[in-house]
Amino acid sequence: MYLWNSKVVLITGASSGIGLELSKELCRRGAKVIGLARSLDRLRRIEGLCKNFKGIKCDLINYEDIKEAISKVRKYYGRIDVLINNAGGGLAKRLIEHTVSEFEYITKLNYISVFNLIHEALPLILKSKEGVIVNVITAGVFVYLRRLPSYGAAKSALHYLSQILREELKEYGIRVICIYPGVVKTEFFRRAGMTQPKKGIEPKHVVRSIIKAIEDGKENVFIPSYLRLLTALAKISPIRVFI
Repeated sequence: MYLWNSKVVLITGASSGIGLELSKELCRRGAKVIGLARSLDRLRRIEGLCKNFKGIKCDLINYEDIKEAISKVRKYYGRIDVLINNAGGGLAKRLIEHTVSEFEYITKLNYISVFNLIHEALPLILKSKEGVIVNVITAGVFVYLRRLPSYGAAKSALHYLSQILREELKEYGIRVICIYPGVVKTEFFRRAGMTQPKKGIEPKHVVRSIIKAIEDGKENVFIPSYLRLLTALAKISPIRVFI
């Protein structure tokens, strides 16, 4: 049995969507949850709802913010049992129309910041007896995201990074879990400049799948599960699949 009441969990993008629901559910299960987000007001509201939640204002684009956040986690608890890299964002724009600064921002948010956070957090994860790193990627890395090209490129890099980390961290007893969700009903699409999809996965469903993956020792999780088959077919298809 996985005992959440003995775990220290660090979640990025904790103030909304999947991150918010994860924070509330893991607090309910008794975990000590630290949430990172840019909105201090939202973090304070979560602290008011969950007594075992601590919010840290952190802009993941800023490496100094990451170092300061991990310093606070070290001071609070001295270790991290579960790191959930959930934060992300896209830009609905053709790749050739991106400015350099736009492309750099999307890449930093979805890829480079994840490496930076893992780099800083790893000494604390190594102090856990059963450390876990969860990277929320996207099922879109197995097709071509026509409307979110920079996001797809950055998440594809994160997918590759996650496979390498999984192999390198095995000898230290640290598990790396990759989450590949489809369309989720969050603020992501509005922030990316897209129309909110009428159909999609509820964040709570993604949360249940992430928690089950951690508890059951899974490595790769597709949400919904049928996406595993569809992405496998896309990889072997002689036709390039654009969505």
